[in-house]
Amino acid sequence: MRASFPVVLVVVVAACGPGQPAADGRAEVVAQYAALVHTRYEDAVSQATALEAKVKAFVQAPGAQTLEDAKQAWLSARPSYLRTEAFRFYGGPIDDEVNNYEGQINSWPLDENFIDYVQGEPAAGLVNNPSMMPSITIDAMSAHNQKDKETQVSTGWHAIEFLLWGQDLSDTGPGARPFSDYVTGQGATAANQDRRRQYLALVTTKLVADLEAVEHQWDLDDPKSYGAAFVADDPQKSLEKIFTGLGQLSFTELGGERMAAAYKSKDQEDEHSCFSDNTHWDFVYDQVGIVEAYKGIIDGKDGPGLDGLLKAKNKKLYDALEAQLAATTQAYDAIPQPFDQALKGDDASPGRVAMKASLDAVRAQGESFAVGATELGLTISLQ
Repeated sequence: MRASFPVVLVVVVAACGPGQPAADGRAEVVAQYAALVHTRYEDAVSQATALEAKVKAFVQAPGAQTLEDAKQAWLSARPSYLRTEAFRFYGGPIDDEVNNYEGQINSWPLDENFIDYVQGEPAAGLVNNPSMMPSITIDAMSAHNQKDKETQVSTGWHAIEFLLWGQDLSDTGPGARPFSDYVTGQGATAANQDRRRQYLALVTTKLVADLEAVEHQWDLDDPKSYGAAFVADDPQKSLEKIFTGLGQLSFTELGGERMAAAYKSKDQEDEHSCFSDNTHWDFVYDQVGIVEAYKGIIDGKDGPGLDGLLKAKNKKLYDALEAQLAATTQAYDAIPQPFDQALKGDDASPGRVAMKASLDAVRAQGESFAVGATELGLTISLQ
């Protein structure tokens, strides 16, 4: 389920002509950003690999503890990917239309019954229907992902999340899929246990492989990589891409798809990580990634960033954006957990007041990025 929201289009005349050298450190900002991107994707690969190990341990020996270990590994790995989402929306490797990496990695929302059984439909999903997927393979999963419908998601973080937690049918906590769904023979609580184990193991392996593919494209030691070309390009063009990622993630994706849709519908099916009740942290770590990309922060250390360019150009605007970033961070921190409970009630309820404040803050943040880009003579769109 997706909702449409108005967006602001920002178009300005670039202050520097194509190929005109920038003497204010713009090339250094671009190089720092590219190094940050590679570092963040390396971390995402490392954390997903740790998740894969825990998932394999679980499917080899299904039990309460091994399932809990796999869940905790998913929760621990998730922030590493969220911090990369500021690198989207400008046609980079993650948004490669041919390989559809983002669609394979993080598609949402998803129809649970496309993957496995749900309440009242014990035979639903690819797991339970060999006629739909005769052999469970990575290629078959890829082929089914969003083939006929956007919400028919078969791969990525949220497919793994559903297979670990199951449907969230609780008003007070996340999903509670029993480990016995994966146990063969006596004690099994669902059919097709072998296929379910195979599916979970392979979909996690695929996540690692997809993240590795994106990470390799940002390897600055490879002269043929996207990252190397990004650094070598006209700094103005690369800066426009950086600002586009920050602006669109803030205004359109977070301020539209992920927050406004859920706020409007009050339906937990519209929350980003509904099975694990991790949605609040999704927002928090997306914001961490936005701040890192804006300031050129690598492993906690500031480097040449967009903030420095803006500070030198317009201190008042720089101060305003600093305040806006802090306001969004504070607004996210104030959302009660779990997020699906904050959705409910009337608009004066504390949860919905906090959600509305966050929604307003992140949209204003996106607009501020557009203004900052304009001040630096860049042309970007928030849609």
